[in-house]
Amino acid sequence: MQMRIAILIAAASLLPLAACGEQASEERSRVAETGQAERTFAGTGEVTALASDSVTIDHGPIAEIGWPAMTMAFKAPSSSPDLVTDVAVGDRVNFEFRESDGDHVLTSIRAAP
Repeated sequence: MQMRIAILIAAASLLPLAACGEQASEERSRVAETGQAERTFAGTGEVTALASDSVTIDHGPIAEIGWPAMTMAFKAPSSSPDLVTDVAVGDRVNFEFRESDGDHVLTSIRAAP
């Protein structure tokens, strides 16, 4: 009897995760069908590295998506390679990005006032 209860509890705990996956899949399908732009997120931080196709930023928390402060690389969009030419390592920046095919792609970056 206890084993059966444990199995039921475990199965019930997975239902919200399955629903999240379905919701994300539905959202991707909606974006693909409607052609609407993907959601963007904003952050502030310090540029720690620059490459031809990415900017590494030590950023603060991004509450909208539940991210803690961390250092990570953001892709520079291939359609706007000059987006990152106005920033340098050590600059404090305000930036926006979107998630696309598992990547985090910058949509804007500028030196913080």
